[in-house]
Amino acid sequence: MRAPPHLAAALRRFLRDEIGAILHEGVLIMPLMAWTWVSLFIYWDAYRLQTTAMKASYTVADIVSRQIVTLDRAYITGLHEVFDYLLADSAPTTLRVSSITFDADDNRYEVLWSYSPTGQTALTTADLALMTARLPIIPDDDTLIVVETSAHYDPVLDVGITEFDYDTFVVTRPRRVPKIEFAAS
Repeated sequence: MRAPPHLAAALRRFLRDEIGAILHEGVLIMPLMAWTWVSLFIYWDAYRLQTTAMKASYTVADIVSRQIVTLDRAYITGLHEVFDYLLADSAPTTLRVSSITFDADDNRYEVLWSYSPTGQTALTTADLALMTARLPIIPDDDTLIVVETSAHYDPVLDVGITEFDYDTFVVTRPRRVPKIEFAAS
């Protein structure tokens, strides 16, 4: 069945007509451009959280590694406040600071002490055994400081990134003393 000649002519005229084409193209492309623009801000914000959290974690680890006095709960709670300040975000965060050593006789890492002002459980030697691949090789009875942090990210809009917790794991050596002491009281 053929289309009536006047309908076919009207369709050809419509396809050749360029009046208002830019308006039509703009109406079609503007939502895509707006979505792309907003999603770039959200991806940038997630990346900003990750890089800032990593830098803040290294800063906290460096502060602990330079200590020569015995640390206590109040000091590590203060480090969590420093971490939150450096993060400059209202996202919930966690912090756990631990001191570990290597026992060559048993060929394993052992936890000397561990504390989290944010309610995480203390790191145990059993937990540490699962992290061996992430730890550097050190001599017998040498100690390391492990700083674990987490920052929660919840995007404002759903553009392909779902909410997540960005976890960091920083290992460093004490700089001025053989090991950092901790007083639990």
